[in-house]
Amino acid sequence: MSSSAPADTLQTPGYISGGQIASTGDSLVGQSNGTMIFVGLQYRLGPLGFLSGNDVKKDGTANAGLLDQRMALKWIRSNIHIFGGDPNRVTISGGSAGGGSVTMQMVMYGGSEEAPFQAAIPEFPWWTPLYDNGWQQQQYREFLRAARCSSLKCLRDASLSRIRSATETAFRTAYHHKDYAFGTFYWGPVVDGHVIPDHPARQFRNGHFTKVPVMTYRNFDEGFLFTNFSLASESEVMSDLTSLWHDSDGFFAETVSMLYPTSLYNRTHLDALTIYPEVREAGILESPLSDSFVKRSAIIGDALVNCPTRHIARSVFKHGQPAYKLVFDAGYQFHGTTDYYLYSSVTNADGSNGGDFSFPGNATLAKIMRGYYISFALNHDPNGDGDKTAKPLWPKYQEEDSEVLWVGYTDIEGRADPDNSANCQFLLNTRGTNCGLVEDW
Repeated sequence: MSSSAPADTLQTPGYISGGQIASTGDSLVGQSNGTMIFVGLQYRLGPLGFLSGNDVKKDGTANAGLLDQRMALKWIRSNIHIFGGDPNRVTISGGSAGGGSVTMQMVMYGGSEEAPFQAAIPEFPWWTPLYDNGWQQQQYREFLRAARCSSLKCLRDASLSRIRSATETAFRTAYHHKDYAFGTFYWGPVVDGHVIPDHPARQFRNGHFTKVPVMTYRNFDEGFLFTNFSLASESEVMSDLTSLWHDSDGFFAETVSMLYPTSLYNRTHLDALTIYPEVREAGILESPLSDSFVKRSAIIGDALVNCPTRHIARSVFKHGQPAYKLVFDAGYQFHGTTDYYLYSSVTNADGSNGGDFSFPGNATLAKIMRGYYISFALNHDPNGDGDKTAKPLWPKYQEEDSEVLWVGYTDIEGRADPDNSANCQFLLNTRGTNCGLVEDW
């Protein structure tokens, strides 16, 4: 703890990592002027954390990775006072799979257990489809074969190197068999009837979640990184969507495809992306990206990230808690771009990135973004004066206007939520959630 920290206890963000990013929160803690302490959570991944199937449920538990996270949060509640933190002022946050995990922590046990956190920041939360028990059993058998095992005991006795090899083999085999779609996860949470009693979409709708203030956000183009650059035809899009939703008769995928006609979703959308010219100049593309690429990118972004942020914010508001939503249209605009402006362990403190595709930072924007985060963590309101940073007003999310904060590279303003759409309503209220029909509100 910094010597300049106040005598009272510190607010405690608990960060759940996702994808390839594990932040140390340096820039956030520094800008908070010693008013908060940042804790990163570790948990089991892949089959170590998310293997399911009948044997696992009978002699163990599904969703072990989520239980690791819950145990870490309980440890924080019991021990953070030793480090100067306040166990009654814990905010959980995380991006991508970490953002999805934040929402899973909210719906864990249907919200019936007293949760070890008081606010939540699901950042571009990834809601991968949750498949039924038959698919879970198929995945379990495939992993047994890959590990050269015939029982759960054999898996538990296997070396870590053998498990790693089996994980990679099962992952490749499943993709070849079209058991999951390009860019999505093979291993992840499941509805087990206990830890996760029902699909998060239904639990949020019905109020079966931990009621805490929520600040959520997404990036302008969430599907770009998770769509195959070589995609070139409508038939490839249909094949991919069928794999995504395990749509055996293809009817649902066909309906979704009709909601995203290439007359509206085509290469003209690429003109709005900062990254596209650099991708072309770097010589990564064998040919220009197609209309089919843009269409599939829009569908995957809406189904797995954009529409869930609308659903989460709307549900939190309807069940009596403050909700805030932001759309980030700066930097490279794709999945995870906000991290460049929040976490100095990912990039420079001003948001500049010196990787394969570099772009200049914006110190003012980075400070404002961190200011929103810090103020919400301290006061459960991004408009608070937690770090004394001057920043535009972020409107509360409400049913009447569904207003979000739209953050551009040089301008920040309130706008109507672009995800308050017929497409999102269809995706959230039908098999787009892989939980059957969810009645309209």
